Amino acid sequence: SVSISRVHMAVDRKRKGSRRLLVIKQNLQRPIGALVILNNSFNVGGSLLLGQHAEDVFGSAWMGAFTACFTFAMIVAAEILPKTIGERFAEPIALGSAPALSILTRALVPLMWLLEMITRPFARPGHAHIVSEEEIRTLATMGNTSGSISRHESELIRKVFKLNDVTAKDIMTHRLLLSHLPAEKKLAELRWEE
Repeated sequence: SVSISRVHMAVDRKRKGSRRLLVIKQNLQRPIGALVILNNSFNVGGSLLLGQHAEDVFGSAWMGAFTACFTFAMIVAAEILPKTIGERFAEPIALGSAPALSILTRALVPLMWLLEMITRPFARPGHAHIVSEEEIRTLATMGNTSGSISRHESELIRKVFKLNDVTAKDIMTHRLLLSHLPAEKKLAELRWEE
């Protein structure tokens, strides 16, 4: 969830892990696939092992209650809590985990290649979207609302995009409306006319 602009800022500041994070952000499909594979492997594998162990300990009569409690614990401990913490501390977590995620992604390349072949017909072709003019205008408004940039700065950002649509004719003043000084008059004479 770290924006690409924040990653570029981290690279400029030479923060540890920023270069690897930039490589990850530029091609998110494989790292996300690696995380999904790892997450599901632990969830499914752990559930099977704990389910078998619980049946041995509690017997099949308690399996329904165990499954309900275990499912709730998994949702909170393995899904909601990590994602909440990840969203709150996205940048330091992303920078710290980028090297390990790079290694994991490389280790799972054969499996990732197979998954890419399976999902290719459903993938959208084209380049990744960076940011649009409308998004920049909206960010300028949001920055002003939150107080991170001034109203004047927000207006300047929004007006920059209008400048491209303005022609010289739109900003010209007609010569009949211009003030002028007669060429034959001397500077001293012009001062008295004021």
